[in-house]
Amino acid sequence: MMTFTQLTKILVLALIGCSSIVNGKEYVGFVVDDTGSMRNEIGGVRDWISQCVSGLGRCGDDPNVVREWLSISFNDPTIGDLTGPTGDSNLITQAVNAYFVPGSGGDCPEQAMKGLQKLAEGIPIANDGCKIYFFSDATPKNPGLLAAVFKILKDRDCDYEPILTGCCGPCPSYCTSPDPEYCINQLKESFGSEDAIPPLYRLAARTASPVHVVTKPTSAADMVTTLRREVSFGIARWGPWSSCSVTCGNGVNTRSCYHRGKVVDTKRCGDGPSKKDCAMPACPVCKDERTDCLVVKLFHQLCGKVDGKCRKTCDQC
Repeated sequence: MMTFTQLTKILVLALIGCSSIVNGKEYVGFVVDDTGSMRNEIGGVRDWISQCVSGLGRCGDDPNVVREWLSISFNDPTIGDLTGPTGDSNLITQAVNAYFVPGSGGDCPEQAMKGLQKLAEGIPIANDGCKIYFFSDATPKNPGLLAAVFKILKDRDCDYEPILTGCCGPCPSYCTSPDPEYCINQLKESFGSEDAIPPLYRLAARTASPVHVVTKPTSAADMVTTLRREVSFGIARWGPWSSCSVTCGNGVNTRSCYHRGKVVDTKRCGDGPSKKDCAMPACPVCKDERTDCLVVKLFHQLCGKVDGKCRKTCDQC
């Protein structure tokens, strides 16, 4: 029979094991390109955070969760100071508001990987949820840091969600599958090899994260509209859109809200819709050819044959 001392040791070990997984807090981070070309994006991110935290919009996730915030900026050649982790979201909006560098811009590539690495290292391995939003219109320097950044994210079970308004020019298309291996294989076909896949895309595929390639905003308000439509604020996130529900005519695309791989209430993903209309090529028109072949039918009856045209048919059906 197990002694009281042995039972106590087992319970202590179990508690130690559990403490390495959770600490009762969720962590949300923002990694922001602060060059002049990002002025509208930075204003939009600031207003998005402020509106969501203050309850001005149904932005998603559970408001009762104890949440810690982090933010950092980057450009070329520098990365900024890390703000947080902090429970005061006002400090984050103030930090983001100060990121814009007047007159700067045109840096490409930039120190994105170092900024992402520094912020991710500021998140404890023990957490109840972790998501890092990444905003840029440029490609990253230091692609050699990719493996190290991926390990940091994996150790913390962090979602990494890039929102790109450019990639030193137009951004290539991205795989929308929730299966990382499928995405990597599809991207390999597109770019020729895994090493040729853009680093930000490779990191997203390895962490099964979506990449939001969005139009350059014309104002901060325009960026807020895009974020609230496309991106879920908080730890939960939208999955990829399904294929159209029909093969011809009008149908719908649907998507689910996920938290750490599990489907949750769509309210946790905020304002974005869970379904949208889709249109496929027009359906073929069925026609009744029986009335056009009475004579032929009579002839075939006399000849002992059955004519396939003498029945109701649908082109392409």
